[in-house]
Amino acid sequence: MSFLKKDIQTNLTWLLYILLAFFFPLSQSFSTIPIVFLLLSWIYEGNIKSRLQTVINNPLVLILISTYIISIIGTLYSTNIKKALFELELNVSILIFPVIFSTTKNTMVQQQSRTILIAFILGCITAFIICSGNSLYLFYQTHNLEVFYYKSLAIIHTPGSLSMYINLGIILLLFDLLKINKLSDTYNFRIIKVLILSAFIGFVILLASKTSILFLIIILFSTTVYLFYKIKSLTIKLILVLSTCLIIFTSFFTLSFTRFKNAFNTIDNTSLSKNSIESTALRISAFHASMDIIKENWFWGVGTGDVKDELIKKYQEEKYLGALKLKTSPHNQFLKSYLKNGLLGFTALLITLIIPLAWSITKKKYLIVFFLLNILFNTVTDDLFDIQSGAVFYSFFNSFFLFIYPKLE
Repeated sequence: MSFLKKDIQTNLTWLLYILLAFFFPLSQSFSTIPIVFLLLSWIYEGNIKSRLQTVINNPLVLILISTYIISIIGTLYSTNIKKALFELELNVSILIFPVIFSTTKNTMVQQQSRTILIAFILGCITAFIICSGNSLYLFYQTHNLEVFYYKSLAIIHTPGSLSMYINLGIILLLFDLLKINKLSDTYNFRIIKVLILSAFIGFVILLASKTSILFLIIILFSTTVYLFYKIKSLTIKLILVLSTCLIIFTSFFTLSFTRFKNAFNTIDNTSLSKNSIESTALRISAFHASMDIIKENWFWGVGTGDVKDELIKKYQEEKYLGALKLKTSPHNQFLKSYLKNGLLGFTALLITLIIPLAWSITKKKYLIVFFLLNILFNTVTDDLFDIQSGAVFYSFFNSFFLFIYPKLE
């Protein structure tokens, strides 16, 4: 009977991983319940003391959870304790997933881990269908093509978060098609995979997240270089290069180009940067205000819960009217971590991202490399670890790729 109970628990836990991966592109609020049950399942596996000792003895796990530990310390000198506790609750997955994945005894998760990646791709396909279907319905009513663009298209997440998910889907499909990291032991449905890949590329372009489009270009350029040296036919090489150039060229002649143009205009126009509510202008205001606060609190930071309050004060002092109106966050995880927890927080974040990236490069784990580059790009333009859609996504897949997936290669 105990074997039967354990078998049921193993299968239910694996199902929770599948559901979590599937719903990432679809809902940022769904993750809370599966995380609670995964934690309970981990406790149910037993030998907690022994596994916690394993965590303490694993330098990689300690590196991954260091930002969360420092955030806990930052709560002790926060004025806004309520906000600090909310931040800790929001980011708790950064603590939970490295611990669970590095010590799990669930053999199903290890044996069927590719299914988790397939579930994620199916979630991305579902998100694409929902967003496209909604835009088609709106177009039927309004006959306005802008319903296929940016926030009108991204009805599930912010354009930035959704683009980040879809970019990972693009990476997984490319690595499967190129036979670098297989999603399955067979290579059926290649045409369907190519069509899905093409749809994902168009989706990212129309979502118009500047960061994600730039990273998409890097993905496509890297793929082109890889294939250029792998393929011997000069004709196919020429077609490949022209196709890549066409995709990049097309992306800059959609409505997405308007956002890049506005960004460059804002950077050139200093008077506009203080008052505009254009996204780049808001980021410039937040950057200057954040740097001023960091200079005043360079070692300890302002505290885990006090960043927003301090920024609003600085916006008022410096007359950053656009940022004040929208209560703009730093939109940069490095700035946010430095603001919260000073030099320690900034250093911990840097190590958390750079050490796994360096390890992946030296071990030639290129799937992990591209995943981490996707994260790194988004931390530069968003408070990725301080929003639920970013923190859970990062901590789940980062822990999965570092502790589970390499065992299959």
